[in-house]
Amino acid sequence: MASDIDLQKIALRIAHRIRAIAIREKLVPVGKGSKQWTVTTKRGKTIVGGQTKTGGELRKSIHVSSVPGGAMVGTNKVYARAVHEGRQAMIIRPRRKRALAWEGAKHPVKKVFQPARKGKPFFRSAADLFEQNLDKEIAGIALDDELARYLAANLRKQGVDVKVQ
Repeated sequence: MASDIDLQKIALRIAHRIRAIAIREKLVPVGKGSKQWTVTTKRGKTIVGGQTKTGGELRKSIHVSSVPGGAMVGTNKVYARAVHEGRQAMIIRPRRKRALAWEGAKHPVKKVFQPARKGKPFFRSAADLFEQNLDKEIAGIALDDELARYLAANLRKQGVDVKVQ
């Protein structure tokens, strides 16, 4: 029986459901976006930087990937771990120039202090919501009766109480 069942298919459906929960329940924080900026120096040189983005880049980047033996829900954004896990306070200093400048700043500065950020574990929260509504979720991922019974039996072996509808 176990050899006939495509566990990869089950894992992908569960991963897609967890992704949908994270997005629909608004667990993923949405940033305010950013705009392209232009600065004119004292000597008349124009410097353009930044990109115009509307916000919600992290939410849009969440995807499901098939991996050997299962599936993975993730994102390709560099800052996702800092949002999910939180991060320590940090000091931002210029890399190439002697000062930092941005649109709206009163004057260039040598360094910027960023306070520590508390994490917002949106993936963990989505998985917890999936587990809390496990009976409905198993019914909702459109498994046939045999697959649903097989999955429920394996979850019971792991100590999770499941009722197959």
